[in-house]
Amino acid sequence: MIGGMLAVGMIICNCVASSSGEEDIVVVATRSDKTADQIPANVTVITSEDIKNAGHENVVEALENVGGIYIRSTSGSLAGSEVGMRGFGESSHGRVLVLLDGRRLNRPDMSTINWLQIPIANVDRIEVIRGGNSVLYGDHALAGVVNIVTKEGQINPESYVTLSGGSFGDLSVRLGTVGSLDKLSYSAQGESCQSEGYRDRSAYASSGVGIRMGYDVTESITLDFGMSGQMVSYEMPGQLTKEEMEADPKSANNLEDEADESYYNVDFNMDMSLAEGHRIGMNASFGLKDVVLDMTSWGMFNNQEMNTFRASPVYVADVTVAGMANSLLMGVDYYADILGLDRYMDVGRSGDPATARLTRNTIGAYLKDDLYLTKAMILGVGGRMETSRLDAKVVSGGVASVDDSKTHNVTAFDVSVVYAFENQSKLFAKTASIYRYPFVDEQVSYHGWGDNFDTMLEPEEGWTADVGANIGIGAKLNAGITVFFLQMRNEIAYAYDASMGVFRNQNLDETRRQGVEFDFAYFPISMLTVRGNYTYTDAEFSAGDNNGNDIPLVPESKASAGVEVKLPLGLSAIADATYIGKSYFGGDAANNGGQISEHTVVDILLRHKSDAVEGLELYVAVDNVFDEKYASYVYSGGGYSADAYYPSPGIAVRGGMSYRF
Repeated sequence: MIGGMLAVGMIICNCVASSSGEEDIVVVATRSDKTADQIPANVTVITSEDIKNAGHENVVEALENVGGIYIRSTSGSLAGSEVGMRGFGESSHGRVLVLLDGRRLNRPDMSTINWLQIPIANVDRIEVIRGGNSVLYGDHALAGVVNIVTKEGQINPESYVTLSGGSFGDLSVRLGTVGSLDKLSYSAQGESCQSEGYRDRSAYASSGVGIRMGYDVTESITLDFGMSGQMVSYEMPGQLTKEEMEADPKSANNLEDEADESYYNVDFNMDMSLAEGHRIGMNASFGLKDVVLDMTSWGMFNNQEMNTFRASPVYVADVTVAGMANSLLMGVDYYADILGLDRYMDVGRSGDPATARLTRNTIGAYLKDDLYLTKAMILGVGGRMETSRLDAKVVSGGVASVDDSKTHNVTAFDVSVVYAFENQSKLFAKTASIYRYPFVDEQVSYHGWGDNFDTMLEPEEGWTADVGANIGIGAKLNAGITVFFLQMRNEIAYAYDASMGVFRNQNLDETRRQGVEFDFAYFPISMLTVRGNYTYTDAEFSAGDNNGNDIPLVPESKASAGVEVKLPLGLSAIADATYIGKSYFGGDAANNGGQISEHTVVDILLRHKSDAVEGLELYVAVDNVFDEKYASYVYSGGGYSADAYYPSPGIAVRGGMSYRF
């Protein structure tokens, strides 16, 4: 089982050559065994070693320089960071599926993923695939998928402890162990992190533990069990005007907005080999999220509980059809999301609360088949049928203001072809239909401002086409390029409805996105690595009153470049620079307002691997070296109020140590 455990419901394992020449396992791209040169996409893999060497303190930092990924935050901290791809601006987090060991982190409501719930010490690898994957994963996988794989047991036991700290009162302690005992593998990690935050009232604290155990019952049956818990608290500094940001980007306007969140998760995986070439498996998981939210600035004082259950049985058959190799994957995904909310009028939570109870049950069946026309050429076809029912009841003052339901039925397909060369090089093309269900709080208003159930709101749907190549030249160079096109209908946004004379969540006119993603890694000599990426995105409305206008919050260009140099005396240095181009303010579909300014952020890090103490490493880093002042998120006031700016952190110095034994 060690190093080869099948996490069914994702099912393992696609391999690409890493910079070290070793093989990396790619789980996210397909839910059956494929190597990277058989996948119709270019995949980015960030290993735990990459995370350690770069001194990343969290998953968001690890994703910031990845090609095609855009990150925005309204707090300047991890709480509420949005990860977007493929030209989606507002609520971009709803169009990127995020998996943790195959379990969705995307919630059915509009709240963003709290990345503090993922202890970075527990991460074995992060895999990023760009492009639609609705056939394999259903909801949210419109623009791409980010899969986070936690550490599992290994043959050689290892333990570690890391300490780090720096500007803004940052302090983190992490420890863990991985190993195996005969047929049993295990891993356990824990961490505690805290920060005062770059801005006033942007402090956060997080602590949690995670364990994973695997067991080889027989040569054909493996079991895997994991559980984790995380406690997170954070403050929300709120928006600033342009003048306030220019005067003091660290200031805050919301002096009492804050939240406490608790996460508890359990997952179970089973894989069973049947006759030669046939496998079945089951992935089941349960997640509980508790939130105590005090939004004094909005008059919102909520207690919320969300339960999510998932079961995903799957069958894989690797057989021969008409003399050609064929891989068939069939499965079912069932999700039950139950959200309960108690809404109070004051921070003391006095009186009887208004209540909201929302339940969404989703079941989908999918089929994916890959036929090897030749040893090098693979034709892939796939389809999914899915239905999702939302039931909602909102009671205020003893009266039910909402008591309704809505069922969405969707289908998706994809067709792909891959031609593989030596050195893990390939050409590929793929076309697919994609979709996303409305968030439950897009479909239902239950926060006290005109509670209602909008039965007219329909799922987002569209289709996408990708053509690309990946070229490997020995161990010296690896480069990938993808040209993409994405057409959407019924995209959902909060906008003014002239026919009703109100702002509401509504399906927009058609939108179109097209662009190019390019990345490379060059290893001219053993001591030097040069890497970079560039993403060009043309995102605009293609029908309606805003036809031809740019989609807000979507920069036309993003570019990153980095270099890593190994120096004498156990030293190594890393420098990264990331450029983000201009984009229109959020909410400004008419393109009448201002633009978020372009900006470039440079980070550097120096690491020392001790010869005197085996397993000891030290590092010091400077983030945003030139103290670039910018906002990753600005929302247009539309002439009714001042534009809302959310500043990003300035220069920061940090350092730390890790010891492995």
